[in-house]
Amino acid sequence: MLSLGLTTSTATVGVAVARDGVVVASSVERTERGHAEALTPAMAAVFAEAGCRPADLDRIVVDVGPGRFTGMRVGLAAVRTLAHVTGVGVVPVTSLAALRAAAGPASGLAVVDARRNEVFVLGLDGRAPAEPTVATPDEAVALVGPGDVVIGDGADRYAELFAAAGVEVREGFDPDPSVLATWADETPSPGVEVVPHYVRDPDVQINFKVRS
Repeated sequence: MLSLGLTTSTATVGVAVARDGVVVASSVERTERGHAEALTPAMAAVFAEAGCRPADLDRIVVDVGPGRFTGMRVGLAAVRTLAHVTGVGVVPVTSLAALRAAAGPASGLAVVDARRNEVFVLGLDGRAPAEPTVATPDEAVALVGPGDVVIGDGADRYAELFAAAGVEVREGFDPDPSVLATWADETPSPGVEVVPHYVRDPDVQINFKVRS
């Protein structure tokens, strides 16, 4: 089983290839802007290091957000193109679920920065909320307490707020492409059916007003 893991929903542009559950090549780059420019060279480098081609893949596991709208779309466009060309199936995984998997048995929250003074949150180790949701930083803090941990770029951004509530902030966590590449078996979907998991409506809306 040859799997490609890909994440672009945060400041991390990450690509990894795993063979039979073992990561054989990976690339992780942090960039505030320029996801599109960073992704293609990263994919090329990872395929070269792994000694394989896109046509050799058995599945693709992609981070579908929530997170940065532009970053999500960059990753999904690349994955859907690969899936269309190769016919390989795609497993969608939310950014928060990827963070939760990397956190292990910790109790607390995965927190992704949603900007506009909001965060996306998901409970760790059976905690609520069980599905990705949007909250204010204060609402997120109210979900955790002393002894809990928070991870993700949203936790980093509001670290002082969480720390003041006695919550441990584990800094530097972003969705990991290696976690995605070794994701437990799920039934892949056709690439065309995989869409971004926005949670919140995009800032830009189509103007349907009819003008003369």
